[in-house]
Amino acid sequence: MLGAVALTAGMASYLRLSAIAVCFLAGALAFNLGGEWRGEVRTVLERMERPVYFLFLVIAGALWRPGEWEGWAFMALFVAGRFVSKWVAAVLLRRVWMKDMSEHEGKILVASPMGALSVAVVVLAQDLYPGPFVGWSVTAVIGGSIVMELLLQVALRRKRVEAEAEG
Repeated sequence: MLGAVALTAGMASYLRLSAIAVCFLAGALAFNLGGEWRGEVRTVLERMERPVYFLFLVIAGALWRPGEWEGWAFMALFVAGRFVSKWVAAVLLRRVWMKDMSEHEGKILVASPMGALSVAVVVLAQDLYPGPFVGWSVTAVIGGSIVMELLLQVALRRKRVEAEAEG
């Protein structure tokens, strides 16, 4: 099953289709087909999630060129833009649609880490559209993921220390 999903993703890349979308569709199709083996498919998918993420991150790391300064400059803009846009979104949500959203929930929205999907998208873009700007985008997204995670961990540690000092 995993081989079939990987084969469809590889074929999609060869045909210049979005491997992420094709892989998602193949996985969703395999998971949602009826039959007695549906529970076994869920077990296999859950068991394979961490090794597949690890393999993906190894491949993304192999494609990453951290020596280009333009990518790091782009990363600073990317992280700042991400923080500002998430803050604006949280403020708009609180004022317009979700008036009962607490300040804590707004902070959680702003501080949420980046997922693996953003890294997958830029790695796929680098595969489909090779060029200097896409390489810089890989540095911006991978570096931005690392910076966002570090900032989140520092904020959580600070919050934990404040809670221990109060209690």
